Amino acid sequence: MKQKSPYPGGVFDTNPTARGVFAHPIPAVFCRYGTNISLQDIEIEWNGARNIHWKQALYGQYIEKLSLLQFHGAPAKEDGTAIELKDVIQLSVEQCKAQPGTHTFMSLEHVDAQSMFVVGNDFAQAEIAIHFTDGTNPEFFAAANRMPK
Repeated sequence: MKQKSPYPGGVFDTNPTARGVFAHPIPAVFCRYGTNISLQDIEIEWNGARNIHWKQALYGQYIEKLSLLQFHGAPAKEDGTAIELKDVIQLSVEQCKAQPGTHTFMSLEHVDAQSMFVVGNDFAQAEIAIHFTDGTNPEFFAAANRMPK
């Protein structure tokens, strides 16, 4: 993907919205303010030289009903986070796979654990499968996941 912009790297341009241009690391997939988002059969590979502003395979915020099915991805930088989610209600993660070089597969902030469904994933290549940024470890529905060693 090649695109020229008058802005330096590490910013999002949401013009003509009121938010405009703001600093933000660049994920491969970005979702914000969505409902009923389903990402299926996606594989993220970072080839060649890595841009210093690239970060996660997926970043999502302010989402109601997010489904990840067969999402295979790694962070842009070794020992990073593959998926970062904030303010998500009803999260389903099925048959996803952490890639080599993943420190944390999924980092969650203000995600409703009571509405999480995590089934049949392969987290073995990650050091940490799921991390809640507030330091808690709430209960959620999980089954048949291959966890990190």
